[in-house]
Amino acid sequence: MTNRIRMRHLRCFLQLAKHRSVTRAAEQLNTVQPSVSRTLKELESELGVELFHRSPSGLTLTKAGNTLHGYVKNGLLQIDQGLEVLKGKSHHQQVVICALPNVVRVLMPNVIAKFKSFYPEIDISLQTNVGANMLDGLRNGQVDFMVGRLMAPSMLKGMNFEHLYHEPLVFACRTEHPLAKKHSVMIEDINQYEIIIPSDETIIRTELDRYMLSKGLARFSNVIETISFEFSRNYIQQTDAIVCQPKGTIRQELEQGNVVMLDTVAEELMGSVGLTTIVGKTLSHPANLMKDIIRKEVVDLGLA
Repeated sequence: MTNRIRMRHLRCFLQLAKHRSVTRAAEQLNTVQPSVSRTLKELESELGVELFHRSPSGLTLTKAGNTLHGYVKNGLLQIDQGLEVLKGKSHHQQVVICALPNVVRVLMPNVIAKFKSFYPEIDISLQTNVGANMLDGLRNGQVDFMVGRLMAPSMLKGMNFEHLYHEPLVFACRTEHPLAKKHSVMIEDINQYEIIIPSDETIIRTELDRYMLSKGLARFSNVIETISFEFSRNYIQQTDAIVCQPKGTIRQELEQGNVVMLDTVAEELMGSVGLTTIVGKTLSHPANLMKDIIRKEVVDLGLA
């Protein structure tokens, strides 16, 4: 940081990035619009770059602004946490996340490693409940936020859902399977084989059931129900069984060439994955940082 850049410049920058409005930023900072505009001008002048694009619809971060934003937001979170420690206000903290198994496998290892580089002293509880039980922890305050597929609106009363990326349910099998190289695989083709499907009352099972009904099939003839990917991965290598799971669950195996996706056309099985929080709940600085890291990991992995 140069000698002329102060904390007020950085906090002003963060409010502008968050609200995309000089007026709203001024309200949050308990100051007036000219003061915010002047502070931003000072910061841009000192850095020698433009941080925002100005338009009638509001402010948007430039490439330079995006770069600065990632560092400043995480940095100020750590500073605020440090000040709490010095003031004796700090207490043992924990970030509690509930995530679907496919999200855990794709996103969370890198996300948690990066989080721990910021806050090694803060514990993380990563839960993998499924179905309606995922929301219980949110409602009773035991879970900070949830990462998973979009649920039915009736289940999300009093909650916010922030979309991160789309992910399909796919049908997959071993590379030597009779259907592995077949084009335009139909639901009738799949039904000739043993199929592993998600357990009842899970979000993805509801999506699959809806898809099957749209194709005129009430149920598969030969079924194993489980959400255990470890079982599914080993079982399809030993048999001609087909598994229906979120693509993220088998992402690594697909990249390694151990399994293949069947050539099906199933736009109905495309689901939205995102962050679910309780409306009006104020999360801790570490929990907010975790959410920011998840958002960035989605972009870095090319999922968005």
